[in-house]
Amino acid sequence: HIDNEILVFAEEDGIISAHLAFHAPRNVILEDRAGNRLTEGKDYIISGNSVELLNRELPYYREGWLQNRNVPEELPSENLRYKIEGCLLVDPVYMRGTQFLASYDCEETEIPRSVSDKLCLPLTYQKLKDNKRLKIALFGDSISNAANSSWQMGFEGYEHWCVQALREAEKLYGARIELLNVSRSGYGTEWAKEAVAEKFSGQNVDLAIIAFGMNDAPEGMSVEVFTRNVSEIIEKIKALSGDTEFILIATPVPNKECTYVYKEQEHYIRGLRTLENEGVTVLDMTSVFLWLLQRKRYCEISGNNLNHPNDFGYAFYTDALLELFTRLKQKTEHRLDWSEYFKIPEFEKADFPELPGNLQGGYLRTVVNGKQR
Repeated sequence: HIDNEILVFAEEDGIISAHLAFHAPRNVILEDRAGNRLTEGKDYIISGNSVELLNRELPYYREGWLQNRNVPEELPSENLRYKIEGCLLVDPVYMRGTQFLASYDCEETEIPRSVSDKLCLPLTYQKLKDNKRLKIALFGDSISNAANSSWQMGFEGYEHWCVQALREAEKLYGARIELLNVSRSGYGTEWAKEAVAEKFSGQNVDLAIIAFGMNDAPEGMSVEVFTRNVSEIIEKIKALSGDTEFILIATPVPNKECTYVYKEQEHYIRGLRTLENEGVTVLDMTSVFLWLLQRKRYCEISGNNLNHPNDFGYAFYTDALLELFTRLKQKTEHRLDWSEYFKIPEFEKADFPELPGNLQGGYLRTVVNGKQR
């Protein structure tokens, strides 16, 4: 079951439509942001994963507006303010008012895995399990500040995506997790390298979530330079607190219509993967958002139609981070650990004269719980 998936209607070739992301939607309930329920057959019809808007009195974007063409003056855009071309940069409060919320049943739908198979954060797990306390620093850009989310805009009933995930992680481990958000909107890894000392000195952070990339790519930063910068950030934090572990978040992609912004973001995941080892893991949000864009328009997953997720997009962040903590617990506690049983292995080779001269037989003798086997 899916709750509150965001739909944004746009007209193309005379048809006003939005799109549901998950397979075989049924029992669809569609509401506007004020909680008013729409009527199927009167306000909209559903065909597969497409929702066609019939009631033209409801808000939608006309053909071309989302590409910043022929935009009416009464539609509050921020293109001139930020010198953005190629796509409509919508005022986030206005855009929220054009969103509809869909809740529905669906078939199980496979989406790209966010949590790495190389997940290995042993110190984080032990501190949650034994000390029942963990201190986390979130170090990223505007997405780490939940820009354009309902929480960031001050609407009641919403929380920062990271806070939601950590609250559930606390329940999972019966632990207390402290979150320190040292992110800065509009900045990237070059700034972050220099800001480590200011942000992390004396903090004794157990786990650092590093989440940059959206502001690096527009500057033309290559995968290699981005990766080196992140590596340097890790080493500088370690120098201040040697046992800190790391989650590296691969950024979502911006709107492809804005060629100035859309550059190397979707390839940064390749560089982050090379940094994975014990104590450093990657959370891949890039692949998730590319998957979403195969199913929905960019305006349906974004809070400004340029680069920030909307509430629906941030929900994937929450789910991914919570899944990481869940899998960390499962992977660690369900691992077969033979170390207590095989502490002093001894290998001996025995020759059997009855065998042909070019063959030898052998056996393994080991000590199990102090007894020879």
